[in-house]
Parts: sequence; structure tokens; C-alpha cells
Amino acid sequence: MTQLSLQVKGAELVRKGLQDLSAEIPKIGKLQIYRTEQMIVRRMKEYWTMNVPLELPSYIRSGTLAGGYTITPNMNGYTVSNRTDWTKYVVGNAYGLEQAWMHARPGRHKLFRDVTEEEVKKLPPEIDKEITIVARRLGLQSTEAFGI
Repeated sequence: MTQLSLQVKGAELVRKGLQDLSAEIPKIGKLQIYRTEQMIVRRMKEYWTMNVPLELPSYIRSGTLAGGYTITPNMNGYTVSNRTDWTKYVVGNAYGLEQAWMHARPGRHKLFRDVTEEEVKKLPPEIDKEITIVARRLGLQSTEAFGI
């Protein structure tokens, strides 16, 4: 009869570390989504802090649009929205459409959809970075922890 036995050094420690890591991953993902939503809101408000010369002397910024952004939790993360009635004419709708021509000119308002897409593209690397940090904190920093 032929027999082969394998023994993993520190298997209990590795199992515990992986369990701890798996418990942290949903929290990491949700936190990163929230940070992304915060960055979207911050970038959407940038126009209001820029010193852009106004072409119409009678135009006065009310700050209503900038103050209308909210981040609310949902089942899979968070939703950023702005319930100001005329938002779509200034920053476009969810499809990047309906922005009025006077707001689309260079140096004016960014499309909400464009800003959202740019920030969401950063999510996978940021989540990977956070998981790596937690894994290192749990002692899973290299293949040595697995006895390989």
C-alpha cells in the first residue's frame, strides 16, 4: 500500500486568519463604496468653490445645487443623489443627458455621470489595497503564513 500524509504548519492560525479576513471583506467593500460616494459629492461641489468668472453679471449662485447632494445607505452600499428640481439641467441625468448647453461649456459643470464613472473605476484597486492591509494585520502577509 502507498500512503502520503501532508501536514500544514500553523493550519489553525491560518484558518482563524482567513475567517477573520472573510468577516472584514464586506465591511471593507461598503466603506470603500461610501468613500467613493463622498468623493463624487466633493467633486460635484467643486464648481461652487472655483473662482470662475461669471459671464452674466445678473447670475447669482444660490448654493442650492451644491447643498442638495445626499448619500443614503441601500442594500448593497450607498446612493448619492440630488433632489434639487433642476439638477438634470445643470449636471445631467443618470445617463449623462439633459444638461443645458449653458452649463455644458468648458469650465462649467461636470456631468454627474462622468464624475461617477471616473470614481467608480478606482474602486477595485482601493478595495484590493484595503483587503491587503487587513490581511497583513491578521498575519496573512505572505505565502509563509500558509507554510508554502
